[in-house]
Amino acid sequence: MLEKDRVRAIIFGILYTIFSYHIHLGIAHLVVGEFLAYTFIPLFFIGLYYCLVDRKKWYLLGIGWTLILYSHIVSAYITLLGAIAISIIYMIIDAKSIKRVIINLSKNIILIILLSSFVLIPFVTDFIGAGIKAPNGTIFGYLGSFQEIFLESVKNATDTNRSVGVFAIFTTIVGCYFVRKSRVEEKIAYGLGVFILLCTSTIFPWRLFNNTIIGRVLGAIQFPYRLNTYAGFFLMVTFSLILSKFIHSISNRNAKVLLISGIMIFLMASYYGSLTDLFVKIHESQGNLLGKNTKLAKTIPNEAIIKNSNYHNIFDYSILYGEIDYYPSVSFNNLQEGNDITAEVNPKINSILSHKVIINSKEKVTTPEIASNYIKYNVKTNKKEKIDIPVLAYKRTKVILNGKDIDYTISSRGTVMVDGNKGNNRISVTYQPSKLLYVGIIVSFITWIGLLIGLIFSKRMC
Repeated sequence: MLEKDRVRAIIFGILYTIFSYHIHLGIAHLVVGEFLAYTFIPLFFIGLYYCLVDRKKWYLLGIGWTLILYSHIVSAYITLLGAIAISIIYMIIDAKSIKRVIINLSKNIILIILLSSFVLIPFVTDFIGAGIKAPNGTIFGYLGSFQEIFLESVKNATDTNRSVGVFAIFTTIVGCYFVRKSRVEEKIAYGLGVFILLCTSTIFPWRLFNNTIIGRVLGAIQFPYRLNTYAGFFLMVTFSLILSKFIHSISNRNAKVLLISGIMIFLMASYYGSLTDLFVKIHESQGNLLGKNTKLAKTIPNEAIIKNSNYHNIFDYSILYGEIDYYPSVSFNNLQEGNDITAEVNPKINSILSHKVIINSKEKVTTPEIASNYIKYNVKTNKKEKIDIPVLAYKRTKVILNGKDIDYTISSRGTVMVDGNKGNNRISVTYQPSKLLYVGIIVSFITWIGLLIGLIFSKRMC
């Protein structure tokens, strides 16, 4: 759709980059993984398009999905569900394409396994079946009404996850007029954009699927607003069509250049305008610098300002979101209130976050020594006793006591517990990856090199 129109391709690139939800991820809330995954969504859908319509460039799907997986596993899961749904619908509509689509998708599956083997291997060996509590996916959170989404978007706000920006709302309303005489691909892109946008709101009955098979499949999404990425992609494809039609309708070259320049300036002004509220909030909060925390297991304040001079203070707090994601299930006293880290609701979680070493049922706050893939506690005892240190015990956790590798047990709070000696106990904990991980790294590296060489030679032969 874009490859034959350079002007439209450039406009789409800018629109997609300054899309409201993208700015929200990268600038307003610093959701780095999802922000990076957003970059590769167009490559993924271009690859899916080639998989469905012909045999050329089928590998773009595998490359795109692998790069998304490298960035953010949940985004990779969402795109996987999307690819499955779109492929099934396409094969139902065009039964003659079934063989071609299945062959192309099968080749991509093999390519993905090879390219992402070093990610998939530890996921299979160390995560699945390990009793780890993933973020709650049984209840779809942060759902907003379409009215809320509309109003936040019209304001072109970026400090909320419910905004898709004024351009997306404009396209939703008028896009049907501009695609009515366009190719079927344009109509599908517009239809998908509107449908996915509606799915981010309460119009789609998400909570009817709680505790159902569909709910378990979709539950990994956690927050339906994550679909904004995909709504934005398809709607910006349509909006770029609208702008390009307007530009190409002008025959005078100078007028066309002037119009393009004006559009670019307007888009940049819109970008900075969407950040105005954020800049004002930062300016007004300058006196609210993040101070040193004296209360253990306290959540970092949402409105605190962090600069170079006080950056180190963030390590004294629990982070606002995700601090206890992927803890072992046994670490929770109350799984239903998993986000509550208070001593009253989840005392085991609270004791871990507070660095409490437990010796013979007595708690003692101890500051550890920390380095990359390494944490060490120095504990002194008067006799041989069991020492429970606040380090979570996962698969392939390795424990060293006074310089010697030892076996350990898992305490009732899911942490490492050792048989301590009388006197000083230097307890070090690291993670020892499976040897298969290193095999996966080599396989992935060789596959990337082979793919690059193959692409270079294929271009020379053309």
